[in-house]
Amino acid sequence: WQGPEDLSAEIRITVDTKALSMQIDVTDDVFDWKSSKLALRDRLELALRSSATDGYWLINVSGDPRKQNGNSRPKIEIESFGDAPQIDPSAVTLTGKAGGHRLTYQLKLHRAAFALSSDIELNVAVWDADGKGIGGWLEAVPGMKLLREGIDAPEAWIKATPEN
Repeated sequence: WQGPEDLSAEIRITVDTKALSMQIDVTDDVFDWKSSKLALRDRLELALRSSATDGYWLINVSGDPRKQNGNSRPKIEIESFGDAPQIDPSAVTLTGKAGGHRLTYQLKLHRAAFALSSDIELNVAVWDADGKGIGGWLEAVPGMKLLREGIDAPEAWIKATPEN
């Protein structure tokens, strides 16, 4: 990591009865979406769980949410772990905007598709490739990197409480 110009992020999370919404503002000196392997691209990674299922999901988002064609178009993959049911990527709505070296991802995870109860927990990482494979990352709380090292789940979670 070479400082906030190399990679930095601001994350805002809202929860209501229909969706878990996130706005993630990423500043990166080089957005790299060239690799066909998602794990080698700049990406957002979200771990998500609730007591409605015995397990969790790992949601990867990579690419420019404003593009529809080419290598930089957005890709969404959802992996299920434990007894968490398989979820189609269409359960995540992605929009965004950009300016300079800043890209805003606006994600909406539809609660009905994920069967989320009111006790939502999550963790977020922003991975940085810079054209050389993954060289750095930022985590909301520790544990996301451990998933890539064979640990079963993040060691820490952020609790999200629905707004009334």
